[in-house]
Amino acid sequence: MRLDRDKLNTTRKALKYSKSRSKKAFRNREALNPLGSSTHSSGPEPKKSQRHAKSKTLISITLLFLILGIFVLSFGFIFSRSSTFLAFLKGISSSTQLTAKIDKEITIDKGFESRISRVISTPDGFVGIGSTIADESEKYQILLTKVDDDGNIVWVKTFGAENDDLGYDIIQTDDGFFVLGTTSSKSLGTKGRYDVLLLRLDKNGNTIWQKTYGGPDWDRAYRMVRAGNNFVFVGDNYAKGNDVTENFGEHDYWTVMFSSDGKIIWDRSFGGTRWDRAYAVGYDPMKGQILVAGSSNSFTDGTRYDGYVVSYNSAGQLIWQTVLTNSHTLWPMDLSITERAIFVSGYVYENFNDANSERLGTERAFIAKLTINGQVEYIKTFGENVRIHSVLNSLQSEGQNGIDTLYFAGYKYDGEKKLPWYGLFEYDKSSGKLQVVEKTIDTDYGMLFSISYDEKRNVFVLSGTIMKDGKMKGLIKLLSNIES
Repeated sequence: MRLDRDKLNTTRKALKYSKSRSKKAFRNREALNPLGSSTHSSGPEPKKSQRHAKSKTLISITLLFLILGIFVLSFGFIFSRSSTFLAFLKGISSSTQLTAKIDKEITIDKGFESRISRVISTPDGFVGIGSTIADESEKYQILLTKVDDDGNIVWVKTFGAENDDLGYDIIQTDDGFFVLGTTSSKSLGTKGRYDVLLLRLDKNGNTIWQKTYGGPDWDRAYRMVRAGNNFVFVGDNYAKGNDVTENFGEHDYWTVMFSSDGKIIWDRSFGGTRWDRAYAVGYDPMKGQILVAGSSNSFTDGTRYDGYVVSYNSAGQLIWQTVLTNSHTLWPMDLSITERAIFVSGYVYENFNDANSERLGTERAFIAKLTINGQVEYIKTFGENVRIHSVLNSLQSEGQNGIDTLYFAGYKYDGEKKLPWYGLFEYDKSSGKLQVVEKTIDTDYGMLFSISYDEKRNVFVLSGTIMKDGKMKGLIKLLSNIES
């Protein structure tokens, strides 16, 4: 209710005038009859008293209505001001909630060493996958954990057998999760030295089934993605046989499409006579293409690795392949896809030409941009003694004013310490200006393996490992802002 000051002033004047007349009339009556109502006389006096009584009653009723009017107006004024004030407070509260800075670090302590390779968002929190080892004499086990929205640990579980079992990736399904890793445990069905391990979990992290995939020797997988109604994992194989239908040399890229019940639909190898390993996979729903990125030294003199990005359609047919090179060793570790571009990230090793330098070279981060058809637009390097493990395109990627904006995570050597490292990459194509925001997490040793963004909660989700209290612990970091 809005306060009308003119009406209030008019009412106040009317009340004041009425009170003034009432007081004057009362004084006049006192002068006419000094003894007041206690004086009685005969004759016509009763009629005059009745008129006076009626007059007093009328005045009282008028005053009552005026007082009630003032009360209503005052209550409306108070209510209006209170409502406005409450709305103002509510606005401040909402604004504070929207702009509140979130910076939480959740550590997972399970044994001698723990790491979180990947974290995904769920409707009621976050689920992470990684590896843990009880002590130096034991073997690695797959580590699973769930935390709620407030960062409280809901559960921690392990999976594994007699030998090393490592967890790398996790994706959500309609009724649970797929977990991807590598195993050397014979009791889990390993056919060679290592096999790819796939776990089907329910929503509570309980194992529904497990399957292994591989050939007669060394087979691993690091990343997977949903591709339409099916799924794809990528890694490397070493020899043809069993689930590996082709191999061209030592290690080859190994791309496998599988169904929701874990059956292989097709597998493809890419490479030459030397070492070729795939570390990243993505799916472009617009073109229906599966994109795989990794490193290869099969097509060089063998001393230098180049990056290769290959594209398959849903039937497993090779569409195109593109090389990423800058005359140094180049290792792609992750990729991110938009409607019009493919961003690939990783690290390069650059040799020093200074003969007096104690170091032979340095590792630097790189981010490359390709068109959706595989043409290289640019490769930009930055930082020193750093590696990118994961990249994330922002909503402004290839966006406003021709600026590409991406986020990254990995590690950085700072003196003798390896630190978890993340930040922002911005490249202005028109001016050629590159801007990088770098941040580290203070610890004696650690690294980051993945970065994602939860749109519902407006929070970045980082995962990795840090040293705390003399132990390597798994890390999940929730962060509302990276730019500042």
